[in-house]
Amino acid sequence: MHNIIQYILHEFVTDFPRPGQPAQLELTVGTHDPNRDNSKFRLSDAGRCRLMRYWKRQGKPVTNTPTPDVLVQMQAGNLIHAYIERAAHDTGCLVASEDRLEDDHRIGHFDLIVKNPGGSELILYDIKTITNKKAYYMAKDGKQADAQHVAQLVSYALLYPEPLDALRIAYVIRDTLEITEAPISLPAHEEDVVADWAILISAWNTQTPPTANPEKWECQYCPYQTDCEHFAIYRR
Repeated sequence: MHNIIQYILHEFVTDFPRPGQPAQLELTVGTHDPNRDNSKFRLSDAGRCRLMRYWKRQGKPVTNTPTPDVLVQMQAGNLIHAYIERAAHDTGCLVASEDRLEDDHRIGHFDLIVKNPGGSELILYDIKTITNKKAYYMAKDGKQADAQHVAQLVSYALLYPEPLDALRIAYVIRDTLEITEAPISLPAHEEDVVADWAILISAWNTQTPPTANPEKWECQYCPYQTDCEHFAIYRR
């Protein structure tokens, strides 16, 4: 099935509310937590600038915080995620959601594991909400998925203790609620993701700050702008 999340949502809204259910939605919505556990590297930061990740685990004071507009966008993403989770649950496709994954150096929570409707295939999903502009440029550049999103999903899969049949990133366009799914091959990306984490963990074990390696856009949102020489490079 090409677009499983879209199918689940269609099944959900077609049969909602079910007999005996109130015509209302109750969603448990997580929010951005500035005080979450950063005593280990966050799996959600996989693939991002290594120096940023290193400083975050060190507890370095933040010099740049998200704007209210960014926080609103993040909360909108949380609402969409919660709606998809509810739909997967009520249609009988949800296997697990938001479970904690952890090892000696990393910690995080994956989004969803769903069962392929009509089958037994277990699929690990990461849900990403993006703007129409972002979707346009991804299509223009021929990008199926962002490298950092791939690294995040692969990192979850590598720490998940049971076999998975497939990995997918579901991109939800906030402007239109259109959903596109990007299948991700674990064997194709495992080596690069493992190598990236190995460099970062080695730097932590020796307490030697790693070389910064951000994509250019990261510097705009980096919490450590005033302490990093790469931010000055970004502003040129």
